[in-house]
Amino acid sequence: MKIFHQSGMTIIELAIVLVVIGIIGSIALNKSSSPAALTIGQQADQFVSDIRHAQSLAQIWGCQLYFSVTSSGYQLRNKSAIATKPQCTTAGAIVTDPSTGQVFSITLKNDVQFTGSSTIDFDFKGQPLNNATDLPLTAATNYTLTGGGSTYNISVSHVTGFVSMSGP
Repeated sequence: MKIFHQSGMTIIELAIVLVVIGIIGSIALNKSSSPAALTIGQQADQFVSDIRHAQSLAQIWGCQLYFSVTSSGYQLRNKSAIATKPQCTTAGAIVTDPSTGQVFSITLKNDVQFTGSSTIDFDFKGQPLNNATDLPLTAATNYTLTGGGSTYNISVSHVTGFVSMSGP
């Protein structure tokens, strides 16, 4: 009588090998991704949310606010002093966000940055205005956020102030 010996791997051995490969792969992926690549989407989402929040604050407070955007971050400031509006008494002052109690000043992290810089105002109706003339915008205002090999484009409609974002 002949005895046959089977060779190969059992299902359990195969499963263990696949789990080990998966763990090694996930560690390698995390090591190869830059911090900017991991956070740029979140920072773009935060910027869009902050623009919408600024529009709401301008409407609620009844004063003109503006975003001052640089390559490394942005701030929300009062456009002009209105003595009867406690949140808007000092022209050019950085606004204190009522939802956090902190000044509305954001610094981008992990080498994420804006390409170019721009300023956009919002009147007491939340409508975007030209910072220099205080007249309604004639074209959309666009921001580009780059980092970690990715680019996000944020656009503020000149008519309605609607904020949209496109990216990876």
